[in-house]
Amino acid sequence: MRYLIRDAAQRGIKVGVVINEFGVADIDGSILTETGADMLGALAGGCACCSSQDEMIWTMIDLGRRPREEQPDVGKEKKRE
Repeated sequence: MRYLIRDAAQRGIKVGVVINEFGVADIDGSILTETGADMLGALAGGCACCSSQDEMIWTMIDLGRRPREEQPDVGKEKKRE
């Protein structure tokens, strides 16, 4: 994951990451923050599809509310020239 984030940064691609931590400590998020990724959120102590589902939904809603220039590049529609 660190390699992919760093590679994207070298290519000028903004990457956003939502971490689904196994426990309550934000270990993976701390490691990945060092890569320069925009940490969109960390879901601690539960599964994103079960106990942290509401938190995941709100994280994605907040992402969609950001100004376009602050959103990650991955998933954006690119205009063809």
